[in-house]
Amino acid sequence: MIFGFPPQGVTRYCALAYAKHESKQAENVIACLVELTLCAWRLLVDPGWPVIVGLEDQDYVRELLEDLKYRVSHDPDALLEQLSGLSVGPLTTYSSGNNLDSDPQLLNRLLGFVEI
Repeated sequence: MIFGFPPQGVTRYCALAYAKHESKQAENVIACLVELTLCAWRLLVDPGWPVIVGLEDQDYVRELLEDLKYRVSHDPDALLEQLSGLSVGPLTTYSSGNNLDSDPQLLNRLLGFVEI
């Protein structure tokens, strides 16, 4: 199911991008943790992420997404804090904050994501 939401309904978010690409652009974002209202967390993923992620990293990313799916339901605040500081590995923090309106490219990208 494609996840639609008004950007003003997002209170906090953290977008993760595949880091093997040389540039930090919204088109490399494959997952985003969003809080819609207090304690209403969603993990959004690009359904086409395997096209973006290199073959050598796909198993790792698949396992990581499963782990994130579990952790978002158990301690989303700690997860958001951890994801907001990722700077090494196949997935790194693209951006985080509380105003998706400030990044229209990211917002547009998220409109095609699905909730897992």
